Amino acid sequence: MKIAVFGSTGGNGRLVLADGIRRGHEMTAFARDAGSLTGVAGVGGVAGLGGVAGLGGLAGVVEGDGRDRDAVEKAIAGQAAVIVTVSGRGEAGVAAGIARTVTAAMASLGVSRLVAASAYGMVATRPYIVAGVVRRIFAQGFADQAVADEIIASSELDWTILRGTRLTGRPADRPARRSTELFTRGPYSLPRAAFAAALLDLAQDRTAVRQRLNITG
Repeated sequence: MKIAVFGSTGGNGRLVLADGIRRGHEMTAFARDAGSLTGVAGVGGVAGLGGVAGLGGLAGVVEGDGRDRDAVEKAIAGQAAVIVTVSGRGEAGVAAGIARTVTAAMASLGVSRLVAASAYGMVATRPYIVAGVVRRIFAQGFADQAVADEIIASSELDWTILRGTRLTGRPADRPARRSTELFTRGPYSLPRAAFAAALLDLAQDRTAVRQRLNITG
């Protein structure tokens, strides 16, 4: 299966790429800095757009800004699915800008399946005190992510938004729980590897089309 990953050098994106390569998919990485892909499982020395070399398990790399329509279309053309792992953090409006560009490019190119990572902390109500504190701390990032989610949800694509609880580096030693409802019991954390695997699972099997899913450990 041909899958493009946006946010491919981040913590989630790198795991999605590595897992996709292990599963035998033709993975294309979109990155602001293609050199940052070195170290992803299955990826050797990577050169940027126009000079891709030593890609290992990757089918391709496109280097550019996720808000640049031309660069985004180069990554999306011919794909069966797109996974966006960019989160609303740091510079305001980045996640929303990427969501706007990616959805428009997908609609134009006739690529319908989109799976996007999001944050459960935006909607969490439990644990009560912690949930409120988290929303205050990450208010700017959550605001950007909320706009990105609405852009995706208002598109005509076959989208799924996957909202993960607090991501950890621990091994995935138990099945993850998915629900369209808010979680009423813990744990309220999830191994990052399990979150990445769920993003890839959804891209493969097209379940939960046009749904916002929550996932935790």
